[in-house]
Amino acid sequence: MPSIIRGTCYCIFVYDIAFLIDPNEAERRISSAKRETIKHKRRAPKYFEYRPAPPGISQAAESVRIVESFATDTQVELVVYDFGGVTVIYRVPLAGDSARLPALSEGLYENDQLLADSRRRVEDVLNFIRPAVSKANISTFVEDYIIFQIDGFADTSVEELLNRYGPLWVGSRSYRFKR
Repeated sequence: MPSIIRGTCYCIFVYDIAFLIDPNEAERRISSAKRETIKHKRRAPKYFEYRPAPPGISQAAESVRIVESFATDTQVELVVYDFGGVTVIYRVPLAGDSARLPALSEGLYENDQLLADSRRRVEDVLNFIRPAVSKANISTFVEDYIIFQIDGFADTSVEELLNRYGPLWVGSRSYRFKR
């Protein structure tokens, strides 16, 4: 398998915590909150611009060992949405043999440690912004997503990867390659 020069695995947990959240009041209550919009590399439709941008919070965290040489960064990002959702985003740096990615994926599947940590963070944020929240209630259902972003492979082109490994990658999951 090809060697990864640089990449990131994003572990995302999505919670429904309320009927509605006032983003301005939430931002006022969280002094470290920042609003960032999605940065597009080419023209994008107006509906991709979330206005106002949701407040984001960066928090320090203990690194969590997933498997072998994979562990989360020491920063966790939370984003608070006006429709009552909160995302918790962990990053795992990627480098080296890509044959290790299935083990990482397996280690992240139903990872109790990250799930418990993300829930604790969401509970803390809800308690902090409660005056900005309408009908607070953290749902027991949590959506989780894993995204592998590979910024570069050593000595391999996208065409070579598709020709050699395309059926493995494209056949099992949806991937988007930038040329």
